[in-house]
Amino acid sequence: MSIYVIRPGETDYDAQGRVQGSLNLPLTPRGIEQVEDIVSLLRETELSAIYASPT
Repeated sequence: MSIYVIRPGETDYDAQGRVQGSLNLPLTPRGIEQVEDIVSLLRETELSAIYASPT
């Protein structure tokens, strides 16, 4: 069994070292690239369950 823990992509607040709490901030260009990279890595992976936090 494999378990994958995936963080969200970078936002401006992340880049500035600020806490964003539950704000729904847009991703930076780097954050978009991070998400695209993880999608590419997991595209062919068969997942039996996905768990996500509520925020």
